[in-house]
Amino acid sequence: MSEEIGKPERVTQQRVIELFTQQLGYRYLGDWSEREGNHCIEEGLLTAHLARQGYSPAHISAALHRLRAEALLHGRTLYADNQAVYQLLRYGVSVKVLAGQLLVVELRVESVAEAAANHGRQHRVSRR
Repeated sequence: MSEEIGKPERVTQQRVIELFTQQLGYRYLGDWSEREGNHCIEEGLLTAHLARQGYSPAHISAALHRLRAEALLHGRTLYADNQAVYQLLRYGVSVKVLAGQLLVVELRVESVAEAAANHGRQHRVSRR
C-alpha cells in the first residue's frame, strides 16, 4: 500500500478510535495488528459472554464454527465476508445440536454491545 493511501486511512482510523473512546466510553487496548494469535474473532471473549447468557458448550461451539466459516470463507470479497458476518450478528446463528432441537444463538450486535458493557467496555477497536 502506498503511503499516500495509508495516511488518509490512518487519519480515519484515529477518528474512529476517538469516537469509541471519547464519546462511547470504550477503552482502547492498542493496535493488535501485530499481536501473536491475532484474529478477527475474539473467541475467548465471545465464548465467555455466551456462556454467561446460558448457552451450552455445544451450542457455543456450533455458533462459533458457523461464525468462523462465514468470516474465513475464501473466494469472496471482503465486502461479501463482512455482509455475511453482519447477518449473523444482526439475526443470530441457528444451531441444531440434537435432532429436533433448533436454537438461535444470539451473536447480535446488541448482545456484543452488552458484553462490552459488562466487561468494562474492554473490547478492542480493530485496526488493519
